[in-house]
Amino acid sequence: MLARVERNNLEQYYDRTYSGGLLTRMISLTGVAAVTAYIGVWPPLAAGLWLASYVAGELGLTYYWSRVRSRLPDATLAYVTRVKLTLMSISSVVVTIGTLPFLLTPGHGVAAAGLGILVSTAALMTVAAQHSLSPRMFWFTAPPMALALELNIIPLAEGPTRWLLLLLGVGFLINCWRLQVANAVAYSQLIRSTIDADLASKAKSTFLATMSHEIRTPLNGVLGMVQALERGSLTDDQRRQLAVIGRSGSALLVILNDILDLSKIEAGRLELDVAPFDLELLIDDVVDTFSEIAASKGLALSGHLGPGAAGTYLGDAVRIRQILSNLVANAVKFTAAGEVTVSATTDGMKLSLVVSDTGIGLSNDRIEPLFDKFTQLDQTTTRRYGGTGLGLAICRELAQALGGEIRGHGTPGVGSRFTFEVSLPRIAGAALPVPPAPLDPPLPDPIRADRTLRILAAEDNPMNQTVLRTLLQQAGLDVVMVSDGAEAVAAWDSSTWDVILMDVQMPVMDGPAAAREIRRREAETGRAATPIVAVTANAMAHQVEAYRSAGMAHLVAKPIEVRALLRAIQAAADTRPTDPPAAADQGWRNADFPATS
Repeated sequence: MLARVERNNLEQYYDRTYSGGLLTRMISLTGVAAVTAYIGVWPPLAAGLWLASYVAGELGLTYYWSRVRSRLPDATLAYVTRVKLTLMSISSVVVTIGTLPFLLTPGHGVAAAGLGILVSTAALMTVAAQHSLSPRMFWFTAPPMALALELNIIPLAEGPTRWLLLLLGVGFLINCWRLQVANAVAYSQLIRSTIDADLASKAKSTFLATMSHEIRTPLNGVLGMVQALERGSLTDDQRRQLAVIGRSGSALLVILNDILDLSKIEAGRLELDVAPFDLELLIDDVVDTFSEIAASKGLALSGHLGPGAAGTYLGDAVRIRQILSNLVANAVKFTAAGEVTVSATTDGMKLSLVVSDTGIGLSNDRIEPLFDKFTQLDQTTTRRYGGTGLGLAICRELAQALGGEIRGHGTPGVGSRFTFEVSLPRIAGAALPVPPAPLDPPLPDPIRADRTLRILAAEDNPMNQTVLRTLLQQAGLDVVMVSDGAEAVAAWDSSTWDVILMDVQMPVMDGPAAAREIRRREAETGRAATPIVAVTANAMAHQVEAYRSAGMAHLVAKPIEVRALLRAIQAAADTRPTDPPAAADQGWRNADFPATS
């Protein structure tokens, strides 16, 4: 990390100093050489040689920088440090060459001394203002200019006045030195602050990702057993009590997902999945998701498409639906009576998605702060509405990631209106379905099969083992449980299975390693490929790609939703090949890999 920051430091300084203005500097140097020759400090030939030497030094420095700059992105700290010292040394040589005429101007008259003072002072100020590579940079470059300045002061006066001018020159040099050191120290502190902020951000992201995974494990037990109990015989009171547990667990999962989304956004790891989607189906899906909640409050919830807005667009439907869902959830929460409306319009260039309500309403100056993280309408301890204050902040971050913007307007006592505008390519042709909502129609239970399916489940956490075993046995499946990837490979080797459910993070051998080993052995022995379903809380796009490359064909995200689990098992069982794969990691690599969470 320090190497990266030092690289940025070098690039910022030398790009600023040497990537432009070279022609201007050459013209200025030519003028200085001409004046020096004119006032008789040097003869024309000597002035020309000085100019050629100085230009050669400038060009050499520029050439060296152009050579090393391309190597910096992948350079080590040792290499960057070596480059920095080399650049400082070359700079000192160039400055010394440039100062030589003015070390000789004393004794050539007041005009020559004045020119020496003028040029030396300008060079010193440039060094003090620009050289921030190191506090020692001043001593690399300033001594010749400092000597030239003091020597050129001497001919200007006699007696006490001369010593007073020399003293003032020393004071000027000290101030230049302090300015240069202050610049270097400030830049060093900026580097350290950047590193500390980067480390803190990474530590926070790692902490949130780890805690997300750890919280999902007990949450998987809560929600999994709720689903198992729902399938049993319960009294009405017990079913209502169970519904409260389920809703509470689902609410906790929403908070957890919001925090994880925020962590990914701040770490720059938000991944967009751009694909065609039908706008009308997406809006209908959002309205259907909240229709029951709205109806329980007596609210009218509806969706409308303006002229020309309907059709198929290219974008991340999941993230767009997440934005709309957050806006609709807020509108329903803060509306006691009346209606909530989701509408879409287009001007041919931008698509505008609007969520309006007849709720409490806010003045515009109170709406904007709600887009800040952890900011809520009511910050008191007796908050009426609750929430984390992350919904609108995530909406704005997602909107910006999609290349759009989101804003709100409101009138107290009348209602609020939130508008999400984004430019999305429109695709001609038939409407395409949006990705399935989190709650899909229930799958027939037991699973469709001409016999009882044999399931091998690899899961190291005892609580998750209980949840998996309970849900699978309720679905009429024959399940054998193992505790790590090595045991999964051994169990696969000793018997035949219809589907393998594979956790990812396990001791001894993790899920992807076990899947790769199974695929390798299948290729060596000619055994037909057994479909492997990843069951994990780690379901980011780059992680999913790693599972696919390891030979897993489907994904079920934790906390486990029973219908998603059974859908994945059914899909895997329906497509189980009868021929062995051609290579260790083939046969399932190109299979459908839905994110079924």
